[in-house]
Amino acid sequence: MRIAALAALFLSLAACRPPEQGRAVAIVGAVLIDGAGGPPLTDSTVIVAAGRILAAGRRTELSIPAEADVIDGGGKYIVPSPIDVTSGGASLSRIATAVEARSLVEGGAGAFIGMAAGTAELDPSFVSQLRDLKVVVAPSLVTAGAALETARRNARLLFAGGVPIAVAGNGDPLREAELLADAGIPPLDVLVAATRNGALALGQIDRRGTIQPGKQADLLLLAANPGEDIRNLRKVIRRMEKGEWR
Repeated sequence: MRIAALAALFLSLAACRPPEQGRAVAIVGAVLIDGAGGPPLTDSTVIVAAGRILAAGRRTELSIPAEADVIDGGGKYIVPSPIDVTSGGASLSRIATAVEARSLVEGGAGAFIGMAAGTAELDPSFVSQLRDLKVVVAPSLVTAGAALETARRNARLLFAGGVPIAVAGNGDPLREAELLADAGIPPLDVLVAATRNGALALGQIDRRGTIQPGKQADLLLLAANPGEDIRNLRKVIRRMEKGEWR
């Protein structure tokens, strides 16, 4: 049933594919870190058609379309492309004080950028409120300047308190991801911050941010494991945007 459903989805995607779009692509054998927060999946297959993820899972459980271009992913890692919420096509408010942060949350904001300047310790009740409301916070450590150590500590406290963290890198999402890891957030969780949570903050989680069926095919094929060291996000072998290699 699963194979039949995948085949039907492939046919429907292929039918609406514009003539200039390339053939389906199957990346086989890589370790899949899908951005959704689950454990890495070894010996995976990711199938892309018409600019979107057709299927992603264990190689033994998926059928590759006969006409697909097959890419050998053995020894490599496949992850969603990082999302910088400062350049993600939506406008998020920036905060510089705790008062501004509270005002945004009380007004119903689902996400904001920045940390409260001069706040040495976050109010635990506010952290709990952010967690319960699932408000996404993008600390933007790259802009913290002299307050970087305080901002790192508060980013770590937010993460430990269950607040979803996103990446606001002012055009350099990889540097922001590295700063979040240096703050003490585990690499796999930083990857979620840089992918799924970024899409969530921008209101785009239905179409991007994870490697799951139906999502836009924006992904990186890496030479080393970002789950061990987030700096390995820089070791890009190939980059795909909307289903096309760049």
